[in-house]
Amino acid sequence: MNAIPKPPHQDQRVDLGLGDAGGYFPDAASAAAYAAAAVQSSYGQDRVRAVRQLLEGIADGPTGVRVVDFGGGDGAFLRELDINLESVHLIDVSPHMLDVAREILADAPLTTHLGSVECFAGLVDGSVDLVLCVNTLNYLDDSGQRDFFTEANRVLKPGGNLIVMTGNELLDLFALNSGTTDFFMNNFGVGVQDLLVLGREDRWLNAGRHNPLAFGVLLSEFGFDEARQSFAQWHELPPGVAVLRADGDLAAARLAARNHTFDPNGLAVADEWQALFRCSMFASLATKR
Repeated sequence: MNAIPKPPHQDQRVDLGLGDAGGYFPDAASAAAYAAAAVQSSYGQDRVRAVRQLLEGIADGPTGVRVVDFGGGDGAFLRELDINLESVHLIDVSPHMLDVAREILADAPLTTHLGSVECFAGLVDGSVDLVLCVNTLNYLDDSGQRDFFTEANRVLKPGGNLIVMTGNELLDLFALNSGTTDFFMNNFGVGVQDLLVLGREDRWLNAGRHNPLAFGVLLSEFGFDEARQSFAQWHELPPGVAVLRADGDLAAARLAARNHTFDPNGLAVADEWQALFRCSMFASLATKR
């Protein structure tokens, strides 16, 4: 069997000098190409829908919302959320994406910051209503993630909100691939390689992820109370099965595996648990104590 190709976010572009760490946009052309299509795709709109659901009832107000968008990239995702903004601090590691963000959010009260967690240092304690971190937490190491949560708590006002969207570790229980092997070993200390055909094959590196069942506990350690979660990127098939059926064609496998038009947040109560295992992304809304 041929090795399964790695998805773009894990293809070692940084090691090859082809992109920014966590951004992967080496020039203005690549940033502009991404901005033209990414959020408007069914893939992007699925994620937007999940975050919008968490925003319901918390982002309204006549004076507007003071937002930090950490890893906000080109600003298109924030624009899609249609929040009444009083101010925006958008942080990203790619200067090219920040250039695009200044165009996309030209009418917003926007301040851009080039860098990562260290950019929080210039923000005043308790000066923010909402911190967004959409598909960015995965690119930080453990120390960086701790620093992010600490700084997010510091800059938020009491009762302010944090929304994080990140990969869902529990998908590995549904995927039945070598990620399942990792999940069982990391969480249960049980090796199941001999039970899984794909566990013995080369495969792509998994994107960073968290366990939605334990995410509230993690947030609590940093002074947050999780209110609710939403889910995105519903999978009709386990990714490994989709790859096998597509004869190793990763693009075709992704189309077969995912259903971006299905909203897992509308599942019947008896079926809601499936979102924990069949969605590769989840978002979490938490409140600063």
